[in-house]
Amino acid sequence: KTPDGKEVGIGEDVIADNLRMILEDSQQLSSEDAAENAVAVLTSGHRDTWAEQRQRLASIDACNAESLAIMDSAMFVLCLDDNSPATPAEMAANVLHGTSVVQGGVQTGTCMNRWFDKTMQFVVSQNGAAGINFEHSIVDGHSVLRFASDVYTDTILRFA
Repeated sequence: KTPDGKEVGIGEDVIADNLRMILEDSQQLSSEDAAENAVAVLTSGHRDTWAEQRQRLASIDACNAESLAIMDSAMFVLCLDDNSPATPAEMAANVLHGTSVVQGGVQTGTCMNRWFDKTMQFVVSQNGAAGINFEHSIVDGHSVLRFASDVYTDTILRFA
């Protein structure tokens, strides 16, 4: 709240409801169907190729152009993964580049929801394991580590 009592932003309950709806919506598609429409994976390719594909997507219709503009204006990406890494090595690989499996001739896995054009991606797995993938040429590693440390500390203190 501002000093005069006005609300800024949205509350945790609204965020939780939105995340719940996103998860419910994501369960309506098979992994193969979701992968066939995964635009984010295009950001993992060569920059010039992605730039051409992005321009083509934006020119197809206004909804595509608006969706890309929303991604551009977002502060970060939240990747909600349907896997549960069991070891620190699995978690590190998942956060760094995601998982990849070919199912029915279609590449699927958590790699399909990474948006590598974004400076920061928060990756949260089904088992609660989480990490941050960030573009190191724009953000200093110490700043990201400090941010992660502060979030962790605030979370611990909140539930203490």
